[in-house]
Amino acid sequence: MTETTAITINLPHLSLVDKDQLPHCSAVYFVFDGSQVLQYIGSTLDLHQRWTHHHRDKHFSRLDGAIIRWKKVKAEDRKALERKLIRELKPVQNNTLLDGRSKRRMSCFEKTQAFWKAECVKQGVKHVHELVYAEGEEPNV
Repeated sequence: MTETTAITINLPHLSLVDKDQLPHCSAVYFVFDGSQVLQYIGSTLDLHQRWTHHHRDKHFSRLDGAIIRWKKVKAEDRKALERKLIRELKPVQNNTLLDGRSKRRMSCFEKTQAFWKAECVKQGVKHVHELVYAEGEEPNV
């Protein structure tokens, strides 16, 4: 039994196709695929309402045997619990864009690296040391 399964095994759940039967309550929810791999963790003030137009609904509907588990929580506690569980359980789809790319913010180093790479492309050179600027001209970093 995985840590995720142990934490969520006794929680109420419904098949994704039965999402219209979800209760109206403040909750942290978990989406699992048919193999019981945790795909996503979210939180909401109204579970039923959230799933009427979930931004990842199209993606989740392609998961065979997907289920939603939920834990009722006080509205004021839901965000902190959601963040904690995402950090600990590392669901597959959290911190990704809808096309699967990461939402992680770039570090200053990565931004600088990306800037210089773009400058090289713009000037048609392969290496940063080949970049040529007019005398007194400074790049906008």
